[in-house]
Amino acid sequence: MIQRFLFDVLSSGLAAIQADLDLLDDVFNQYGLSAKELGEIKTWFKDNPPLVKHQYARTDDTFPLYSIVLSNEEETDLFIGNDGGLQVLDDDDPDRGVDVKSSIWQHTFHILCYSEHPDGTTYLYEVAKAIFLTADLADCGLHTAYFSGMDLSPATPYIPSHLFARIFAIRAQREFERKDRTTAIGKAYKVGGIHVDRTGSPSDVGNVKTLVKVVSEDDLDAEEGCGGPALRKAPHPVPGRVLARPGRDARADERRGQECSDSHSGPLPALTASSRRSRPRAPFRGR
Repeated sequence: MIQRFLFDVLSSGLAAIQADLDLLDDVFNQYGLSAKELGEIKTWFKDNPPLVKHQYARTDDTFPLYSIVLSNEEETDLFIGNDGGLQVLDDDDPDRGVDVKSSIWQHTFHILCYSEHPDGTTYLYEVAKAIFLTADLADCGLHTAYFSGMDLSPATPYIPSHLFARIFAIRAQREFERKDRTTAIGKAYKVGGIHVDRTGSPSDVGNVKTLVKVVSEDDLDAEEGCGGPALRKAPHPVPGRVLARPGRDARADERRGQECSDSHSGPLPALTASSRRSRPRAPFRGR
């Protein structure tokens, strides 16, 4: 969850500072602080290592303290049909083929910096800002991040009366996903084979027709040898002339061509008067 991710980022950054207080130089030197004041900040962090917790501080907590609270979140961007158009495609995933519903949410988290001294609160705020500015929020899927801050007024529900608090706010977006497992019912993801009826008749699945005629290699050879589709592609096929195909016996092609030429070797039928009269005449149109 996002809040736990922010908790880990802040805790890791504070642990690194406690291990090497000179890291505070990069945070505070940019403000032109004197060496004396920078030394006091390091001493304060060494003597008062801040803790990190979830939710608002209580009067019995140990200070200084960071607390992480969710200020607001809302759905900002919807995909068409509230669906990201995604599916689980991993073959090893038991949810393969399940649709993934998703939308973009905007989250606003507040990092409250509590201290019993106003300067200490300022130190906590600057350190938190430096830690999150260098953190890779994309590790949690967060993007389009914006940071802001403000002082928190001493309101009893949010801050004990003897404390000072400042808010470091993080606003970022993230895609929220949910698998709709009902979408996997009845889906087929692999084709194991196609059954074709040899005669091309209606199949045994409802009233579906294959409309496919299965032709063997022998049938193709017979058609090609006797003016079948392969030879009919030529505009003027010559009887008795068959070109040998690569990988075939040229003599067998020649014999097959001779057989076909014998059946077409007779003279062409003469055009008789009756056949001439059978032709429709074009109507005469005078000028």
